[in-house]
Amino acid sequence: MQEKYENKMKQDVDESGQVKKDENESQYVSKLSDHQEINIATEANLEVFNHQEKEELNELEVLANASNLISTSQEKAGNLKAANIHRYRKRERIGKAFAKLGANITTKVTGKISSAADSTDCKVM
Repeated sequence: MQEKYENKMKQDVDESGQVKKDENESQYVSKLSDHQEINIATEANLEVFNHQEKEELNELEVLANASNLISTSQEKAGNLKAANIHRYRKRERIGKAFAKLGANITTKVTGKISSAADSTDCKVM
């Protein structure tokens, strides 16, 4: 392989060490410039594509964060609701106890009042 390369080099260089002019050189140069233009256009397209992809990823990330916030707040609300159920039940029990106590006191007082009205023993101060 090395020999082929060296032979090719000898063919391309004249006795003075100058590179021989190739008849197809202008064709090669035009093909090279075409390839360079294609590469530049491809790189520009890639930059646009990468920029769009980054924007889409950012949008997806924002949506994912919003979704996480919503689910977290829903979870917190559910936890608060569950925690408050116990508190509300306790309030209900206390309310019922006071209502019962009030009813008992009322019954005792009204009972004494009614029995006092029936009594013929009245003491006046």
